[in-house]
Amino acid sequence: MQKTWLMALGTLGFAACSGGSGNEDLQVVDGAVAGVALVTLPGADAGTAEVTFEDPSGEVLTTTAELPGDIVQLGLKAGGNYTVRATVTNDGDSETFDDVSFQAGPPPSNGPTFLQQSFDPSLACDPDGRYLVSWLGNSTGVAIIDRDGNYRWSVPSASDEEQVNRVRISRDGESLHWMFVDTDRIDDIGQIVTRPLDGGDATQTRALWGHHDFVEHPDQTTIGWLGFDFRDIAAADVVGLPSPWQGSDPLPTASDTIYETTIGTDGTAETTTVINLYDDYFPDHPIVYTTERNFRLGSFLPGYHELTHGNSLALVGDTYLAMLRWVDSVVGVNRTNGEIWTLGGVYNEFTPVDGQTVDDLFLQSHFSDAWQDTDGLHMLVFDNRPRPEPSRLSEYVLDIENRTFDRVWTYQDDSHEAVLGDVRRFGIEGCDNVLVSFSGSGRLVELTRDGQVAWEVATRSGAALSRVQYLPSFDDPAAAVYPAE
Repeated sequence: MQKTWLMALGTLGFAACSGGSGNEDLQVVDGAVAGVALVTLPGADAGTAEVTFEDPSGEVLTTTAELPGDIVQLGLKAGGNYTVRATVTNDGDSETFDDVSFQAGPPPSNGPTFLQQSFDPSLACDPDGRYLVSWLGNSTGVAIIDRDGNYRWSVPSASDEEQVNRVRISRDGESLHWMFVDTDRIDDIGQIVTRPLDGGDATQTRALWGHHDFVEHPDQTTIGWLGFDFRDIAAADVVGLPSPWQGSDPLPTASDTIYETTIGTDGTAETTTVINLYDDYFPDHPIVYTTERNFRLGSFLPGYHELTHGNSLALVGDTYLAMLRWVDSVVGVNRTNGEIWTLGGVYNEFTPVDGQTVDDLFLQSHFSDAWQDTDGLHMLVFDNRPRPEPSRLSEYVLDIENRTFDRVWTYQDDSHEAVLGDVRRFGIEGCDNVLVSFSGSGRLVELTRDGQVAWEVATRSGAALSRVQYLPSFDDPAAAVYPAE
């Protein structure tokens, strides 16, 4: 049964986006977010209301609420036609209201069209799941879609100057968090938006020079993110810098930080620094030239040579894991005691288990999923690889104390993915499939560990997709994302 959302109409700030339907006893209007509808029963004073939305395919969404109050239905198909029914029970007596026909608001006009490419329910973890994703391209925004590619919840970006980098379900399952940054990567406008799933008013957290990724802490009050710092450095301080670059002294450079603040903080005065690579990493790990494509002026940030390109962030216990793409490393930073370690790249501290080599590590990669169990620290990595090598997916198990790594699973793709990429667990007990975003090609794929495609959707418009999360339902959407908590 759907989760019940019972709030005052004024608090939610609902507006009829595409109109509404109703009679004097049962009224339905679109909510402030596409995929959300508000139901009112002005003819009922008290009791328990049960409201169902049924579409022509036979799908039924049901929610209940105690009256008086308003009833919020989540997860409607954008543009879907529904028959809405309501029954109110009070002291054992039931009253049924006349049905109402209702058409939910349309999908975002500037969002991609998702088309299902294949689906094998016998291989899938959850035939009825929902998928949280953000899109990039001529427009940007966040969406929850279903297996058929229908929008079930969506918010497009408010401005062409804002680009959504990452969206996550909140740990309490009540909201979505997403980060937006300057589309041109020039101005420091980073914000992390927190928007209740019921369409209520959003709050924003100022993310100083935020980019790419962030995490919500288990305390549900703290948020950490990747940020930039900018400094002029001497060309002589870059190991292996080719001679043509050495005449550009000093070099305007950018590297990465991890910042933290309290969710909802609207300024930067309370922002704290967990690590600044210039101050806390480079003194013991000299800056290394990688390739001209990555290092050249303005290759990612206009006006700067980017040294590290942090692109992924996770928090396992007290340790942040940050993927630094241009140096092929994951850096672990304990936010409590300051311990720092490096997996991969020039300063790799980890040795492989028997039968493996350092060539089994990743190159120019992204990741989203990391967790601790009795075997060690696990990571799922989207191993992009240098062009034109085909990309691959890998799972690693790290023994932090003994500094060893074991690549326990890999899937070799047949194409190269240069833009983003994501691979995650489903978080469903008994199901070992992975959920993959082939970002540049605009594909979401569910794979079995032996490489069978259980499900795939693709964007018709060619829009790029960012990271992806599986949500089991709107009833408890965070259950599979934070299964150990």
